[in-house]
Amino acid sequence: MKIRDDFTREVRSIFLRIFGSTWYMDMFISLQYYYDEGAFIRVSLKRATDTPNFLWIDYSNSLQKIFLLITWKQYIFQQGGV
Repeated sequence: MKIRDDFTREVRSIFLRIFGSTWYMDMFISLQYYYDEGAFIRVSLKRATDTPNFLWIDYSNSLQKIFLLITWKQYIFQQGGV
């Protein structure tokens, strides 16, 4: 989903601007940001083969449904629908 990919890119960019490189960060770092009671993102570090620490972003089910709804509405609009 393009909207989720764009959102992920933006979250990663903001994280790196605020905290800097993840290379020397503890692997146990984990942040959660709540947009609403059930809508949140979790940002954590994971091991990767080509980089010491990879910034990983998990989305709550409600945010995933929102991304799906937005993607569906964009598709309908591009097809000349409502």
